[in-house]
Amino acid sequence: MQPTAVPSTIGRYEVLGQLGSGAAGIVFRARDPLIRRLVAIKVLRASRSMTEAQVRIVQERFFREAQTAGSLDHPNIVKIHDLGKDDAGELYIVMECIEGTSLERLLEHARPDAGSLLAVLEQVASALDAAHARGIVHRDVKPGNILLTEAGFVKITDFGIARITSSHLTLDSTELGTPRYMSPEQVEGKEIDGRADLFSLGVVAYQMLTGESPFAGDSAVTLAYQVVHGAPRRASKVAPELPAGVDLVLERMLHKDPARRYPSGSAFVADLRAVLEPPAREAPPQRPAVAPARGGSKKRALLMAGGGLALLALAALLAGLRDTPRAPEPVAAERAVPVAPTPTPVRRAEGKPTRPAAPPPARALIKLTHWTREGTLTLLVDGAPVLERSFSKGAAPFRTHTWTATLPAGRHRVSARVVGGKGKIFEAEPMTATFLPEVTRELRLRLGGDLSLR
Repeated sequence: MQPTAVPSTIGRYEVLGQLGSGAAGIVFRARDPLIRRLVAIKVLRASRSMTEAQVRIVQERFFREAQTAGSLDHPNIVKIHDLGKDDAGELYIVMECIEGTSLERLLEHARPDAGSLLAVLEQVASALDAAHARGIVHRDVKPGNILLTEAGFVKITDFGIARITSSHLTLDSTELGTPRYMSPEQVEGKEIDGRADLFSLGVVAYQMLTGESPFAGDSAVTLAYQVVHGAPRRASKVAPELPAGVDLVLERMLHKDPARRYPSGSAFVADLRAVLEPPAREAPPQRPAVAPARGGSKKRALLMAGGGLALLALAALLAGLRDTPRAPEPVAAERAVPVAPTPTPVRRAEGKPTRPAAPPPARALIKLTHWTREGTLTLLVDGAPVLERSFSKGAAPFRTHTWTATLPAGRHRVSARVVGGKGKIFEAEPMTATFLPEVTRELRLRLGGDLSLR
């Protein structure tokens, strides 16, 4: 099949159009005729110069790697539905079709605010950590492979594709792209693990924070040299509005030695959040101001203070004398049995007895933060709505929304639902938590996944 041709069908799937193309192949928008589901099909580019034996080896590895990637089940990872070969013998992967855009395109227009940035990185880190726990490495983490749905939900695509394409599916190394987001060990062709993905995530975070790439070069060779040997500029120098603590977090994430990097993506995002969103410090208690003595000298003020202390000392002495126990009187051989004091009768007022008013129920506060483009959000507590808000994305492509609601203190089941601008419903998994009186807890909404409470 020619790279630019748009076939009418691929396997049993009806092709609706082309979504894009890259080093790994061409992506088509298609429909599954059996269940009427929209899908994305990536047809991989194979080298025409391979022998039949090489093709057989590549196909075996393709199915093995694609099956491994397809076993991942995470809300932030694009699902793989099917594998196959078309009539021309080309290999293809059928994936979940995502309605949205890539992080790469969004970064071309604007830099996200801190809340939006952390929301994206948190979901990417969660997906990578889940894959690494199963021994699966993405190998090509970059903004072009990070998709954002219309509701602001993150989906990582092309899991395992880099490993498949590196297995002689293409013999032209220039098609694999520049090593802008690769780890040093990956550029050098060494054996890699999940820490290579974490380095790439650090490069993405650096770009989101500063608007620039940490490594630059006029060619793939010079860029590769910078990745392996060069030190990126401090992020706070590129973007002076960033706190200096960001430099330390990125320095660890982009360390040349994999053993010196963060152990997980979640640990990296947690430290980055602590730097970008430090907890508010409580103001120290103010000492009451003492009014200066008017119409008198310092000596008069001292005499007044001394007189007050003397009065306090005299009052304490009298109280001590009053409370001093007297010497016990002689008693008989038999010990007296203590008698409980008779309660003083309480006289009731005329008419109906009045009960004291019940104190108002203790209240707690919940601060809900989420990142979505437009729609309507409903916060549910114990199945009942306590907050409904409509929102729009505004002028910027990134937007963080924060709402505050009051709820009775105690243990509650909390959930959230968002109806998108096109009528799509996104509902978070409910969670149960305890809310203390007069304490504000922060609830972060990750659509399609879980709520996280701080």
